[in-house]
Order: sequence, then C-alpha cells, then structure tokens
Amino acid sequence: MGQKIMLILASAAPYVSWGEGRAKLLKALLKAKFGTEISSYQVHKILVDAELEGISIAYTKKLLGDSGKNNIAQTVALEKVIKMCKVLEIPVDELVPLFEIEAPTNFIDPLDLDTSSS
Repeated sequence: MGQKIMLILASAAPYVSWGEGRAKLLKALLKAKFGTEISSYQVHKILVDAELEGISIAYTKKLLGDSGKNNIAQTVALEKVIKMCKVLEIPVDELVPLFEIEAPTNFIDPLDLDTSSS
C-alpha cells in the first residue's frame, strides 16, 4: 500500500529534502538490513547490478554522506529514492515520511480546483 501511495505522489511532488539527517537514516536502515555497515561503493554496486540508472558513485556518496558534511545531497528526486529503496529492499516510508515531501512550485493541488458548475 505504501509503495502505491509513494508512486502516486512521485508525479505530484517530485523532490524530498535530504541533508545529513537523511544520510544518517539511510546508513542506519542499510546497517539494519545487512547486519553491518555497508560502504557507498557496495551500495553503488548493488544499484548498478540492478541496472538502476542515474545514480553514480559520486551521487551515492552524497546520499550516504561519505564525502563529508559539506558534500551531502540537499534535494533528491522522489522517483530516485523510490527506485533505490526498492532495489535495496528498504522501506521508502521509513526513509521519507509522507509529510516531508516537497511539492514543486508549479504544483496545483486538485482539491483547490473548483469543479462545480456555477
């Protein structure tokens, strides 16, 4: 259920804030899954083996915070996060709670549209 909701939201709200907190959370989720710390190179290999495109080793390091505090991804496409979580078999909703998803500036909430015929 959570995956379907996230996929629906991916088209409406395509970005999530990342930063140091999210990088640490991703590392913790990976450690819980694999039972040990996993390097950005190991994560990248898993993503490459799954043929997930658009995530380079440098980008993987930014997601995990392995390039230092000043070089952590700040905003990440929700679609990439969903695909990455699916490949790594970690829960998307633990990494990105629904209330933290940022709507794009040009997003029109369907609830704001007046569909009544006056």
